[in-house]
Amino acid sequence: KTTEVEDNVEVTAKYDSQPTVTAILNVEDKRLTSIQLTPKSVVLAVGETQQFGVTGFYDDGSVIDLTSDLDGSISGSDIVCAADNCLKVKASAVGESSTLRVSYGGESAESTITVHAHKLMSIGVSPSDTVANVGATIDYKAIGYYSDGNSKVLKSDIDWTSSNLD
Repeated sequence: KTTEVEDNVEVTAKYDSQPTVTAILNVEDKRLTSIQLTPKSVVLAVGETQQFGVTGFYDDGSVIDLTSDLDGSISGSDIVCAADNCLKVKASAVGESSTLRVSYGGESAESTITVHAHKLMSIGVSPSDTVANVGATIDYKAIGYYSDGNSKVLKSDIDWTSSNLD
């Protein structure tokens, strides 16, 4: 016999003159194993907003969007809540990194939010195309182009790689 159940049940079977047999079925809810807050980190310019999402991962393999069910909390002074549940934030001032945190079912997740006066929109390399003799040294620079129209040489956190084109 197949029966859909939502609670613990006792299943009994009897056949002809045989003794009745009983089985207990304990039904458990799926268990939350972790939650994820996305994006994990973000850089915003003053005045920009960012919507975050929360996903729950369960022991039965299911994945559920929890965004509308949870509230976030902020630590830091450079962002403010831009929605009732605080999962949409607005960059209000330049400052140190802030943290958005959510908790649910004994699990928690965090996202780091950094606010700059202007947002880095793209990067370039200077010089862009060069002809050089074998053994020559070229001093390349990474240039950052910002939302306010300014640019500057990026001096840290640049990962340089090179490869042969021949």
